[in-house]
Amino acid sequence: MLAYVRLVQSREKEMGVEVLTHQKWSGAPYMDGILGAIQSGSSSSKSMGEGNTEKDYVYA
Repeated sequence: MLAYVRLVQSREKEMGVEVLTHQKWSGAPYMDGILGAIQSGSSSSKSMGEGNTEKDYVYA
């Protein structure tokens, strides 16, 4: 996994590849907003809240 991050994701980050941040790219924040509106702001199924993995695998 580390080799993938070093060889592939670091280059994708340099190039500004949108799918590198897959949750934002897939529309997760948009869907969280819809779920929040429907459920009065409280949702245990939010994908971008605490515990999401969006930043866990990005090579710095």
